[in-house]
Amino acid sequence: MPIDKEDKEQQVHMLLLGQEMLPEFIENNTHELDPNDFILKYDKGYLVIYPKDNPADRIVVSKQQLDAKKLEREAKKEHKEMYAAPTEMIMGEVQPHALAEAGDNQITYDVEKIKDAADKTNIDYDTLFNSTMEHEKTHISDHKNGSNEAVNISYNYLQKLDMCTEINATISQAAIALEQYQKTGNIDGVKLLWNCSNQQEIADYIKEHSKDKDCKEQLGALVFQGWLEKNNKVGTTYWENALAQANAPINHVSDTMAGALVDNQATLNEYHKRMDTMFKKTALGDIRKYIDVDFKIEGDQQPSQSEEFLQALTNPARNTRQATKRVEALFKEVEKADKDGVRTEKEQQNIDKKVAKLLAEKTGRKSASTTQSNRDSSVTIKISQIQSGRGR
Repeated sequence: MPIDKEDKEQQVHMLLLGQEMLPEFIENNTHELDPNDFILKYDKGYLVIYPKDNPADRIVVSKQQLDAKKLEREAKKEHKEMYAAPTEMIMGEVQPHALAEAGDNQITYDVEKIKDAADKTNIDYDTLFNSTMEHEKTHISDHKNGSNEAVNISYNYLQKLDMCTEINATISQAAIALEQYQKTGNIDGVKLLWNCSNQQEIADYIKEHSKDKDCKEQLGALVFQGWLEKNNKVGTTYWENALAQANAPINHVSDTMAGALVDNQATLNEYHKRMDTMFKKTALGDIRKYIDVDFKIEGDQQPSQSEEFLQALTNPARNTRQATKRVEALFKEVEKADKDGVRTEKEQQNIDKKVAKLLAEKTGRKSASTTQSNRDSSVTIKISQIQSGRGR
């Protein structure tokens, strides 16, 4: 079935954001990055990168992380197997703050907690149960579409994706509330949007605009805004959950492509691609032009020097396979020099040339100087964090 012009424009819009936003930011935040300030070495199958004046700030890349095709193939196979059967729904224990939760291809719900919540909010049990189930089913749908796949996207964007699937799930509940009001005049369904800071604004909007042509889309935008206002704060439950979800792959760090270890042009493109899929067909319709998915997660750290180096090295790439190829080129040059335990002057010159070439491609300059990548959307990746299970 052919894609209509408006839908095509929306898809292109999301992808172009990924291609245009970061370079513009870089252009406005240029500073010189001197490759001579960094140590690059090969050690027992790993490429180690760190600044000379701060050895603790290091990125470590394994050989396994260079095989992008294999990693992607294995991830897709695992994903397909996980969602091969119908989603299972079972009664059981859930997290203290939850009425139900989605994990892998399963929804677990606590009947007693739902009954208790219905009594406290003075809402019909069936209404609350159905709303809760639609919330969790939306998570499963997003996960089936690959929203939480970690193989080719950075830690920071995984956090954002985790927040966005919560927003999308809440949008599904808002759709139920709107439909209930349109059919019965009962606005109580908005009480279930307790994860939004603007419940009253949402209720007022539904009462005043339920017959508007773009009511659904505008309502989706209000949910997006209200959810972030309430939950994108350090220490909130959903902020902590996003942190934990993004950290889930840390025990299998070699399963992440080398080109996705930092925020860069490639991981930004992948993020926008997934956002396009998620918000194109919400329960309230296509809301992509009504929202800004490039929000900043509160508490984000500035990129470390080693991250800046890897960002500069990978930023010309438009996808994580290409970004990984660029890391592989440097990896092989350093490995060739250090594998015998002795680095000659000629080998150091070859490494310097390789770095200069890769960084010059980043800026279009003849020198090895480069520009800074997006300081507002990164997270420090240090070997100490990897070893302790706190970083990706």
